[in-house]
Amino acid sequence: MIRGLVLVLTMAACALLFGCGGTAPAGEMRPTFRTNDAKLAPYVEAMAVRLARATGRDDIRADADGDIPVSYRDELISWNAEGEPVEECAQTLWTTREGVYVAAEILIDPTPAKGCASLPAVVLHEGFHALDPDLPHTDEPSVFDASASVSRVTIPALEALCEGFECFAMRAE
Repeated sequence: MIRGLVLVLTMAACALLFGCGGTAPAGEMRPTFRTNDAKLAPYVEAMAVRLARATGRDDIRADADGDIPVSYRDELISWNAEGEPVEECAQTLWTTREGVYVAAEILIDPTPAKGCASLPAVVLHEGFHALDPDLPHTDEPSVFDASASVSRVTIPALEALCEGFECFAMRAE
C-alpha cells in the first residue's frame, strides 16, 4: 500500500512539476492492439481504452496498425506442472525484438472452457499480460488474479503492472 502511494505521488509530482507526458520513450514497443474480427473488435477497443485510462498512457489504443494482434483461436492448451494438458481461456504469446520480450499475439478461445471469466474480463486480463511479460498475477481478487475473477482494474493490479511498465497514473475502476 505504501509503495503504491509513493508511486502515485511520484507520478503526480512528475506531471505537475515537469509536465511528464503519457507516451512510451522512443524505441519502446508501442502498446497498440489490433483485430480483424468484427465480433472481437468492441472488446479489444474497450480494453485499450480502459488500460490507457488506468495507466495514464495515451499511446495505448486499438487501431488497424496496432503492434499486438488479438484473435480467436479454438482449443488453447497449455501444460501444468505435472505435464498434463490444461484448456486455457486465452493466451498471450511472446517473441523477442532486439533482445527484449514483447507481446506477439493475444489469442482468445471463442468457446472457452467451463470456469473462464467473461469475455471483457479475459481480454482485459490478457491486455495486462501484453504490457509486461514478467507481470505476476495478484493475490487479491481483480482482473489480474489468475482467473480474472473481477472484471475491473484495481490498485493492486496496477501496482503490479506499473513496476515493470511505465505508467503515468494509477486509476482504479
